[in-house]
Amino acid sequence: MKKFFLITVMFFVFMGGLHAQEQPKGKDWGAWVGRKVNVNYDCCGLGTCKLIMNAPLKEVTDKSIVVMTNGAPFLIPRYMIKALTLSK
Repeated sequence: MKKFFLITVMFFVFMGGLHAQEQPKGKDWGAWVGRKVNVNYDCCGLGTCKLIMNAPLKEVTDKSIVVMTNGAPFLIPRYMIKALTLSK
């Protein structure tokens, strides 16, 4: 029983490592311009995080990023971003 549990845990850790997406070093998200991303950001500092999925990344500056949502550009300040990952 213990061997089955250990093998199961090792399998999930291995699969999780394969699917983990590395953040660009130093938040250099400029390399992702033109690709689809998932953005998790904190809305107004109230602890209400929002998630934007499969949005094309259009622009990256020192202070913000711009993604396209529903055909319109959406600016998100960098200090509000909790996580930015590539979409699958």
